Amino acid sequence: MANPGSQAAGQRVRYQPLGGGLAKPGGGYAPGVSLSIGVAAAAGGGKSTLVRALGERIDHAVMVFFDDHPVTMPPNPLQWLAAGADFNEWKSDSLEAELQSLREQQVPIVFEAPLGRAHTATGRFIDFLVFVDTPLEVALARWVRRRMKEGISSAEISGFLEIYESVLRPVYRAQRQQVMVDADLVVDGLAPVEDWTSQVMAAMRPG
Repeated sequence: MANPGSQAAGQRVRYQPLGGGLAKPGGGYAPGVSLSIGVAAAAGGGKSTLVRALGERIDHAVMVFFDDHPVTMPPNPLQWLAAGADFNEWKSDSLEAELQSLREQQVPIVFEAPLGRAHTATGRFIDFLVFVDTPLEVALARWVRRRMKEGISSAEISGFLEIYESVLRPVYRAQRQQVMVDADLVVDGLAPVEDWTSQVMAAMRPG
């Protein structure tokens, strides 16, 4: 991918399906190669924001959002956490099927991948993983603010907050421990989205 410093602001980068290996020796990805970018973060951490920003910069990119697909989680989250928090126990057949279909079409993919490579079924499609490192309290505040703008009821927000401390916060900590460590790039969740996008584009230019 071209160095963003050499492009006009907002200029799209063109990828064409050439097949073959994606990674170049020494790091980076060659322009003209279709690839899949996964974006991980906690809820409210910036996944959707970065996916959309990258989708606008990469020509022909298809954006895929995690929440558009049903996900089956372990029935007892606390037991799951105590047993080691294996994200492979989370199932989303429709997300896996969509990623498989897009990979076969050899189109660039930018998708929300909150479980990263810790989830083998969908992580196998990730060529480049970005983790948006947003403090959990900031991510929570952003989530609540966004949901309020969307018109979610106070009862639904209250229900979310009731399970946040006992269940969701430990899940996000497990996510950070397992997913961030395997990321190709970690960006500061408090920085502007333009900075995130520039860092991704720079990290993926030919090495």
